[in-house]
Amino acid sequence: MSGIGKSFSGAAALSGINIELKAGEVHAIVGSNGAGKTTLMRVLLGKVKPDTGTILCRGEKRTFHSLQELREEGIYIYDEPTAFLPEEKARLLFQMIRRLKNASCGILYISHRLDEVLSVADTITVLRDGRVAATYPASQCTRDRLIRDMAGESGRRRLSGRTDLSALRAEKLCGNVLKSADFVLERGEILGVAGVPGSGQQELLQIAGGAALLQSGQLYRNGRKALYQSTKDAEEHGVRYLNAEGKSQEEILRWLSLGGSVLILDGADSEFYRKTSRCLERLAEEGKALMLTTDDSDVLFSVCSSLLLLTDGETAGTIRLL
Repeated sequence: MSGIGKSFSGAAALSGINIELKAGEVHAIVGSNGAGKTTLMRVLLGKVKPDTGTILCRGEKRTFHSLQELREEGIYIYDEPTAFLPEEKARLLFQMIRRLKNASCGILYISHRLDEVLSVADTITVLRDGRVAATYPASQCTRDRLIRDMAGESGRRRLSGRTDLSALRAEKLCGNVLKSADFVLERGEILGVAGVPGSGQQELLQIAGGAALLQSGQLYRNGRKALYQSTKDAEEHGVRYLNAEGKSQEEILRWLSLGGSVLILDGADSEFYRKTSRCLERLAEEGKALMLTTDDSDVLFSVCSSLLLLTDGETAGTIRLL
């Protein structure tokens, strides 16, 4: 990937990204939330069209359209693969990765678990604020160096320039059902909220969209603290909450066309998502950030690029579906 750049609504999510993946190599990509990892992988998969840059595979310019196409070229992507794996299953995964390496496959490995990255990777690229901060052999790296490169010279995100690429971010949200929920919603992402009934999915969407009051915790909109007392407050900040229950498909589409850079869909049925999945994908391609929930797991896996898992009102983790 050479010179990859992508902006959403005038804000650069990726700037001049250069990454080379060799056959028989595990190339790890690390970075803090909002560093650009997900957007970069969506560019590679053809889910997001870059503004600049090219992708070369075996020396030829290519545009991929699916993970299957990448696999056919011997390229594998693992994004947070051990997030919910027990230790025994993780060992089996690492054995599989070694077999793929020996078969001359190229592997892109994304993980927040730095010790794991150092043990499995041959090469590491650190992303920070949508740029490549460093690339080096894993054998020449330490955990402390990774942390410094991820955070920047000051040891934290710089106060000047962009400080948060996320469209919406939450820390320890607490409501009537929610006990402690965290999430990061990036531009160009469709985030599905999943969990067994009663885990707080709907309340999370309502708080994020101003339809329910936050008891404690913090929301950040474009990196700045946000406190919504109503859906009108949220709309003034570009966050549109839509309770689709009882509304026809035409009404929902009209609401979506009214704008806002963050769209939160609550109460839409499975049939709606099946009929409008391409529309939702186009909104994401335009840089909109979407959140939704449904009891239909097939919809979640086919429409969403990421899943936020809730258990008993708390965040259990996030799965990147790309």
